[in-house]
Amino acid sequence: MDELINFKGAQYPKSAILYAVYFYVRFPVSYRDLEEIMAERGVDLDHATLNRWVGRYASAIAEEAHHRKAPTGRAWRMDETSESDRRDHTMSFATDVTDLQRSS
Repeated sequence: MDELINFKGAQYPKSAILYAVYFYVRFPVSYRDLEEIMAERGVDLDHATLNRWVGRYASAIAEEAHHRKAPTGRAWRMDETSESDRRDHTMSFATDVTDLQRSS
């Protein structure tokens, strides 16, 4: 992923930038809390730097992740299969058209 995102001029390692941006986007954490988390991992930076990184790299990382995401089919079928478990409930499974085509 980091080959497709331009880190030219960055003064920190790509791995530190990607980790910090991912952590901020994924978890409900403030810039100051993330500053402390990064300090625990040996990366000394300011919360304003984190703010700039999120503004600069978050959209590029999200776009790259979207392109790498596996496509799913548009049509979905509901398959109700009765499997007896301890409570003897009916379990439902959703499958997309590509799963149905692979199995036949």
